[in-house]
Amino acid sequence: MYILFLTLCAPNLTLPEGRTNTQDALRLSYESVFVSNRGDRPGVRNVAVVVSDGNSNIAADRTQAEAETARQRGIELFAVAVGEQSNDVEMAGIASDPDSEHLLSMRTDDQLNATANRLLQLLCNL
Repeated sequence: MYILFLTLCAPNLTLPEGRTNTQDALRLSYESVFVSNRGDRPGVRNVAVVVSDGNSNIAADRTQAEAETARQRGIELFAVAVGEQSNDVEMAGIASDPDSEHLLSMRTDDQLNATANRLLQLLCNL
């Protein structure tokens, strides 16, 4: 199994201009990471974990479409929504189905350990 972590935000972290380009990160996963010349092999599970507040602001209208393309190309997507103001609709649209197994939420910093443990549990049971 190959696992790619796409971290697009972190609590208490200020990024230059507050830019979040989730659609580009998702496209990168299937165009440049999960490809045969980078070690991808048939029969090996491809998993991407998107950690974000779900508030894309660069080509946000492409985020859902790129997530769908990634899923169609065989990438299982886990989404971790971070922060009290996270966009749960966008994050649910990124996550593979069922959401109960692919969508996690970490509203506050004190939920980090529980969220990380749940994610590890889900990834290790693949």
